Formats: sequence, structure tokens, C-alpha cells
Amino acid sequence: MASTQATCASLTSELDRLRSENYDFEEHNAERLSELETLRFEYSQASSQLSKERGAQCTDCNKWFNCASDLAVHRRTHTGEKPYECGVCSKSFRTSSQVVCHRRIHSGQKPYKCHVCDQAFSQSGHKNRHIARIHAESHCDKGTWKYVCSECKKHLHTAEDFKLHFALHLIL
Repeated sequence: MASTQATCASLTSELDRLRSENYDFEEHNAERLSELETLRFEYSQASSQLSKERGAQCTDCNKWFNCASDLAVHRRTHTGEKPYECGVCSKSFRTSSQVVCHRRIHSGQKPYKCHVCDQAFSQSGHKNRHIARIHAESHCDKGTWKYVCSECKKHLHTAEDFKLHFALHLIL
């Protein structure tokens, strides 16, 4: 147990170090981002092992967490505490990663690029959603798409995409 706990603590401090180094620069280095993602995965694995050995439970809602640090972040949902503040606009956040993503709004950083069209995004989830919505259609069989626009015959992946797309026809 002590070994897994030490690994978890070591990876946490390494993640914190890399976050501070990576996000202080105007341009992200793909190699550093890859290193950070690898460490996140290793941290996740170590945290999972640690939770098997011992877990942490929230006294307010009885939810269990892998590490005490995860519980500490969760507790902020109950207390309303937001200890991380944007240095530009003073908006507060519960986690350091949230403020890092938010700061990209001010800096214009977009470190995640679409491999198909090179469009850049500030968050990896936004890039993944773009690929699924914009490029997936050209790589899929039309028969697998659930929604088809009656106006223009465009195939759409989700009900949300269909509603947004169809609204454009109503506006135009």
C-alpha cells in the first residue's frame, strides 16, 4: 500500500510541475502534452490501485474516491469553494485544470489540432466533438446515421446535431 501511495503522490507532484511548465508558455509543445497525457494515465492507474487498497468517502453524499486529493476536489462541490482564480478576469474555479482551460480564452491558445483539416481548439474534447460531427460522416456508411434532414438530405449523428442543423433551414 505504501508503494502505491508513494507512486500516486509522486505522479501528482509531477503532473503539477508539468502543468505549470506547459501552461505558462504561449505555445504548447506536442511532446510535453504527450508526456502530460502519459502521466495522467499512469496517475489514473496508480489511483485505481490505491482505491483498491484504501478509498476515501465523502461524508456529505457517501461517494467513494480513489485518492484523498480527489475527495478534496469533490468536497468543493458541497462547500462552494473555488480557490483557483484567473489572473486576467478574476473568475474563480474549483480545480487548477479548469483555470488553465479558462485562461486559453484570454490567451487565444488552441493547442489541439484536427488531424483532418488542421482547425485548432482550446480543449481536446472540443476537437474530438468536431471530428465526430464534421469529419466522421465522410468516413462512415450513410446507412449508420440516425438522422437525415428532409430539406437537404444531410446525415447527422445525434438528435442535438439534427435540431441545430434543421434550425438553420428555418432561419434561412
